[in-house]
Amino acid sequence: MIKSVANTESIQVLELFAMEQSFTRSQLARLLNINKETLRFYEKKGFVHPARAENGYRRYDYNDLRTLLDVAAFRSGGLSLEETHRIMFQQSLEENRAHFEGIAAEKREHIQQCLTALELFEQGMKPFKIIEEHLGRGTIRPLEEHYRVSISDSFEQMGLLSQVFVFDRYRLEDGRAQWLEPLATIPAGTNLGASAQSLHPEGPPLAFPKCFYTVVEAAERTPTSDELSPIIAEARKRKLPLAGDIYTNYLAIAAGRCYCEVYLPIENGEKNAAQ
Repeated sequence: MIKSVANTESIQVLELFAMEQSFTRSQLARLLNINKETLRFYEKKGFVHPARAENGYRRYDYNDLRTLLDVAAFRSGGLSLEETHRIMFQQSLEENRAHFEGIAAEKREHIQQCLTALELFEQGMKPFKIIEEHLGRGTIRPLEEHYRVSISDSFEQMGLLSQVFVFDRYRLEDGRAQWLEPLATIPAGTNLGASAQSLHPEGPPLAFPKCFYTVVEAAERTPTSDELSPIIAEARKRKLPLAGDIYTNYLAIAAGRCYCEVYLPIENGEKNAAQ
């Protein structure tokens, strides 16, 4: 059973009881931070059975107090009053054990769902800093190693879809970007990346040591050739020897506009990517 003396407040309540020996309804309600109507309701539901003093007033004894602390503990754990009553007065020890195991399993599943959602939103905050620092500003940086993978049902079953990065690959022809294909990848520097090669590997890793890099605002998650043209022009203005492919990665959406990373690999560096 859940221990009724679970915190400092409960201990203080018991210490006060040791001094007073019994309480009136008003005193006990104030001590437990509940109203008298709630205490009366608990009595009506059969949780407590206070004695009557000579003057007709109810007096709550030590067992009543411990029972109400148990009720408070169960309620703080999210149990309904009906469940609490069944646990305390109706179900056997084995039934309570099975009941608690079921609740614990539900709580664990809920916690895992919350942790998954937390990780999703924490990851979702990272693009905002990237956009703030690089929107419309070109710089030289690598495209870090990503393992190419084939999306299958196993990804969804394993809850891995949120960790997949989809790069759109373009071929640079006559100064224009021609879309070729999407590439599903997992960053090599992550825990999942360590085992990604065994998850439907699709060719060599995607990686370039040196790229012209920026962030572009686009109408869709896949930037158009026209939206990429100013970036190509800026790279050529800087006299950068472009390798021939372009890779974009969707970051975020706001007010109906999409923000995407753009990598233009530069020649004269080791390259490791499927052509």
